[in-house]
Amino acid sequence: MHRADCATLTCAPEFSEWLSLLIFASYPIAIGAAFALFHVTGLSRRLSGRLEATGWRGFVQDGLYGAALAAFVWLACLPVGYWRRFVLDNPGIKVTFNGPMPEGNREPSLAERHWYWITEQLADVPMFVIGAAIAAPILLAIMRRVPRHYWLLPALGLAAAVAVDSYSHVFDTVRPLPEGPLAQDIADIAEAAGLAADRVYLGEAQPMLGLDIAQARWLGGRQVAIIGEPFFNTLRISPEAYSPRYRPVTAAEVRAVAAHEIAHVKHDHAVLLPLLLTLAAILFAWLAALLLRRGGIDVAKRANLPLVALAFGAMACALLPVRANLWRVAENQADATGLDIGRDPEGFALLAVRLARGGQLDWQPVTHALLATHPDPLDRIERAAAWSRDNAAADWRAEGLAGPVRMRVRQGDFTYYDWPDEP
Repeated sequence: MHRADCATLTCAPEFSEWLSLLIFASYPIAIGAAFALFHVTGLSRRLSGRLEATGWRGFVQDGLYGAALAAFVWLACLPVGYWRRFVLDNPGIKVTFNGPMPEGNREPSLAERHWYWITEQLADVPMFVIGAAIAAPILLAIMRRVPRHYWLLPALGLAAAVAVDSYSHVFDTVRPLPEGPLAQDIADIAEAAGLAADRVYLGEAQPMLGLDIAQARWLGGRQVAIIGEPFFNTLRISPEAYSPRYRPVTAAEVRAVAAHEIAHVKHDHAVLLPLLLTLAAILFAWLAALLLRRGGIDVAKRANLPLVALAFGAMACALLPVRANLWRVAENQADATGLDIGRDPEGFALLAVRLARGGQLDWQPVTHALLATHPDPLDRIERAAAWSRDNAAADWRAEGLAGPVRMRVRQGDFTYYDWPDEP
């Protein structure tokens, strides 16, 4: 089903699965190795001893120690950054150049790329080092003050990150859906889910051309479904970001988006997911503290700060696959319910192809198990096909494109054409 669209996608993975995972984990590995080396080589102990010998105030010693540790971590990450930018056999990475283009818009030379990359890295040092110099005295003061309960601080930090991710709104404004057959179809889908039609909104984010997000979020004290305005302004979705390129969004695809988000609201995912992720963050922070305590690590000692950072960093990384799998369970449930209430398998499958984002239709298995927050597009297409074998599609009102194309703009090297008057 829709495999012909594979011609518009990159169906072969760019890297082997293990190299892809290594690229993803390269910076966490480098940072963890830096913390471990700083401790096991005795650098941490010697530096702490020399700072104590100065007789300076404790917070000054802690700040200088934090700055030195941050500089060491920054140095350890430089080879990883160079490898990712210049060594990987990937044309997309080799040509990356974020600096100002040379005169005449000529292609920058390799030396110019290296020079800009070096200046880019050096520009990060002051913020990185100063931030660590401020944070280290605060963290050490807390660990000395409450050595058995300090882990609540990173737990609250992780929980706050979950809350920001779950409850922040990317849309500047929300308003009712534009009147018409498509809005009536979406109202019927909401009714099939047992929800009022006024719990589905259109979201606008003017500064971000082509924002293509739909969300189930809190708004006005209740969970609502918000559909990004570009789904109704069909070519505001970037043709480079979505495949097949330059194909406007259809009413069937918008119904699929709406049904999926309404299903999230029906299942209370905007409440359950943040709650479960917050509990997981607290549990992992407690486990990190338990690991340090069982290892006999005195967290009040400045010289043990790299081990504390390593333990909590490892737990934060371990939380990523937990988050991904919890999220994927919710997405699978929303897909299944969305098909039942939307009753439009063709639109569901077309949307899955579009959401491949110019990449492959299916994930590599280990990467998918560890990191994917959503089902892969091929699974979604097959689910739609299976649903259509056992169920009849609804006869909806809206057909064709999701809405008028109200924008014609040139951005960078890509032209957003009016449709269908121009190719």
